[in-house]
This record gives sequence, structure tokens and C-alpha cells, in this order.
Amino acid sequence: MRILLDTHIALWALTDTTKLSEDVIHMLESGKNEVYYSIASVWEIAIKHKIRPEQMPIHNDPFDRILLAQAKYEKLSFITHDSLIPYYRENCIMSV
Repeated sequence: MRILLDTHIALWALTDTTKLSEDVIHMLESGKNEVYYSIASVWEIAIKHKIRPEQMPIHNDPFDRILLAQAKYEKLSFITHDSLIPYYRENCIMSV
């Protein structure tokens, strides 16, 4: 399976795997899967790092739309924990 990670999933995979389910950890560690992250995630981290948390938007997040568009275009499964992403109702979304 080809998997695109949402920004927070990629960060959790690198910094705090206790936030990931056993299923996601297995998918990330499996040699059968190709795991991708987007340059949009790198961009998002850089921008949000400069914004104080109290100034961040609640969810009107263009980065989510960029990541979702990339997953659809490249035929990747998009793993996210964002509870609002499933409302996009796209087949590529894997909510954990």
C-alpha cells in the first residue's frame, strides 16, 4: 500500500509513537508499504512553528486540503487522526 501521512501522524511517528495505534505502527513498519510525507507538511511545520498557538486557526487548514489533494492525485492512502478530515468523504482517507 502507498501511504501519505498527515502532518501530525508523521510527527507522532518521529516523536511520540504512543499516540499511534498498533495498526498504524504495523503499517508504517511493514516492508510491504511505501510511506510518504509531503513537502506541504514540512511547509506547514515551518509556518506553524512561527505562529503562537493562540493565533492558529481552529481548523480552516489549507494544508489538509493540499495533503488530501496529493493523496488523491498520487493514489495514496492518507492516514490522519484529524476528526474533521473524514467529512471530505474521499476514498483515500484512513482515519485512525
